[in-house]
Amino acid sequence: MKKNKVDHPLLFKAVMLAAGLFLGLFCARIFFTVMTVNTDSMEPSVRRGSTVLLSAFSPVRTGDIVAIENPAQSDRLLLLRVLAEGNDTVEIRNRVIYINDNRFEPRWKIIRGDITALPMKFCYRDNMPPLRLGRNEYFLMSDSYDEGYDSRVFGKIDASAIAGKAVYILR
Repeated sequence: MKKNKVDHPLLFKAVMLAAGLFLGLFCARIFFTVMTVNTDSMEPSVRRGSTVLLSAFSPVRTGDIVAIENPAQSDRLLLLRVLAEGNDTVEIRNRVIYINDNRFEPRWKIIRGDITALPMKFCYRDNMPPLRLGRNEYFLMSDSYDEGYDSRVFGKIDASAIAGKAVYILR
C-alpha cells in the first residue's frame, strides 16, 4: 500500500491558508457589513467616527441598535435604536414616551437638550398620537432625542427595511 504524500508541504499549507482566508472574507462579506457613523444622533451610545459591525442575520429586539436605509437618501444608512416592535402601541405626550400605555424608561441614556415641547400640529418630536405597530414593524428612535431623524418623522418601518443589527461597536 502506497502512502499519499504531499511533495511540497509548505506550498500545500500556503494554498490552504489562502483558500481559508478567501473563504473567510467571502463569508464575512455575506454575513456582516461595516459602517462608519457620521452623525451625532446616537450619542452617547455611539459616537461620530465609530465603526459598527452589522449582522443581517441576527434577530432584532427592543433596545437593539439597527441600521436602515435612509428614507431621504437611499444610498446612506441610518443607525437607530428599536424602541418598539410588532403589536406595540407607541405614543409621545409632552416629551414622555409611552409604549402600550406604560411610561417608557430606557435602560440606555437618552440625551434631551431642548426642554421646550413642540405642539403636535408642528411635528411629532414631542407629542405624537398613538401609533399601533403591525406584525414585523418597528418604531425606531435615536438616542439623542432632539437630534433624531427617526420614526417620529418617517413613521414605522417594516422588518425588511433593516439592513442589519449592530453586533460590535468600535469607538
